[in-house]
Amino acid sequence: MTKTKYLLYALKLNTNGKYTYWYETDNKYFKEKKPPKHILDNINLEVDILEENMIIKNPWLEWDSNDSKNNY
Repeated sequence: MTKTKYLLYALKLNTNGKYTYWYETDNKYFKEKKPPKHILDNINLEVDILEENMIIKNPWLEWDSNDSKNNY
């Protein structure tokens, strides 16, 4: 998962000059550690506000998996 999570990197949030890095899944965001420089060079979206209803606290628990719709 370490390498593939960087495919989900979406933006950095600027809060009083301090950055946090956000990844997107299911049209919501979760906070993780800083991605490698080559990812930051390609995706340079920066925001000042991220709405609370757009945040997933724990993506592993709240992820909308297609598996839940199947009868396995």
